[in-house]
Amino acid sequence: MDWSTSTETINMGFNIYAYVDGERVILNDLIIPSKAPNSTVPQYYEERVQVPEGVTQLTIASVDMKGYEEHHGPFEVGESYGEEPVINKRDWKKIKEKYNQKMFEQGFEMKAGKMRAAAKESGLVSSFIARVSGSDKPVCNISVGSEGMYMLKERDLRNAGCDFRGENVDDLALIYKGEPHSRRISNKGKVKKNKTIIYFYAETPKGKDFIYTTENVYQLIVDPDLVSKHEDIKKPKNRELGGFDTSYMHTVNIEKNLSYDITNPWGKNGEYDEIDPWYENYIFASNGNSKAKTYNIPVIGDVDTGSDAKLKVRLHAGAEFPALEYDHHVELKLNGGTGTTHMAKGKLNWYIETDVPGSDLAGGVGTEEVNNQLEIRVFSDASVWGDFIGTDSYSLMYMRPAVAINDLTTFMEPEGSTAAGYGISGYSTNKVQVYAEKDGQLYKLKTKKKNNGGSY
Repeated sequence: MDWSTSTETINMGFNIYAYVDGERVILNDLIIPSKAPNSTVPQYYEERVQVPEGVTQLTIASVDMKGYEEHHGPFEVGESYGEEPVINKRDWKKIKEKYNQKMFEQGFEMKAGKMRAAAKESGLVSSFIARVSGSDKPVCNISVGSEGMYMLKERDLRNAGCDFRGENVDDLALIYKGEPHSRRISNKGKVKKNKTIIYFYAETPKGKDFIYTTENVYQLIVDPDLVSKHEDIKKPKNRELGGFDTSYMHTVNIEKNLSYDITNPWGKNGEYDEIDPWYENYIFASNGNSKAKTYNIPVIGDVDTGSDAKLKVRLHAGAEFPALEYDHHVELKLNGGTGTTHMAKGKLNWYIETDVPGSDLAGGVGTEEVNNQLEIRVFSDASVWGDFIGTDSYSLMYMRPAVAINDLTTFMEPEGSTAAGYGISGYSTNKVQVYAEKDGQLYKLKTKKKNNGGSY
């Protein structure tokens, strides 16, 4: 028996039935797994079954993620039904060329296969500056394509049509998504020609924002009411300080929005606090079997194998069988090491955090990048027919020596740390500035610099 579907929605698979003596009898031994549980393009199936003597009609039942069946038919044996699905093809190559041309006209450039803001002399990392027309005071958009510290020079702002000379530096506000964003300015008083420099820390789009753009846009305006207030961090009086740490906890986040799930359960563990219907791919296990997929997590440089790492995984869990104690059973394993087993109930955005022995990690030398393989295995033993798991994102936090990567170091200080400071090496210049962010505020930290014979 062969059949096709034009679309599928939360479809786990199919069963084939015959009517024998007035009763419905299933003909397949195991559920016929869906090729694409959520699909907007045709899928094709073929299954061989033994038809009881005298049976002339069959039905096909699609099975959803709760185990409910929807029957289609009956169909006479030897007959054809329906129409061949028609796909309206789009010329995506021409569409992409047209899009790229528009981006080039706006000053963007192609980097590593993606459109990025064209590099300017304005920052420690790439940025694109453009004045917003129609305002009395200068309003300047700063597009950023990489996470890190940015340095906006008065000269570059002025060359882009954003002339802030003579404005009070305390009135310059940096805005992100309509909210004040922390920034520091090199001098007090007025904005001075070729003198004033504005520093701020910027991030690239995260979560669902990344679906639509790889750039974040910050806005520099003159508005004292929107200035983010800040002051230098002072040494905590109640903190017993130890020595200087020469390692830190580094985090690698991976989120590839390659597929769209119209049935995404949203929210953290069932709480509707977040909407992200995109995921990387899905893993479908059925009929008592297990299925696994592997994902690369790049680790740069050496790792501290004596300290545990922390693995975080976010999954879209689709199947839900009310009568069962558990619906989902997965195992996480890094580089073939010690696996951890996790169970869950219901349709949910499933956040899993687990410790990984440092000995399971693979690192490189210097700034060498080494891929660590994350295996996610889905078992179907916890459900009636099977389980459908979408892989949304995954991250790895691990201890690494405090060595700068491309002259940039970004990390989160461990909670409860008593370190008096951090000794970070590997900078190519002694012109290093260090900032800390806390509660949305940016603070400049004190530094001591030392020449280590070619690096700092």
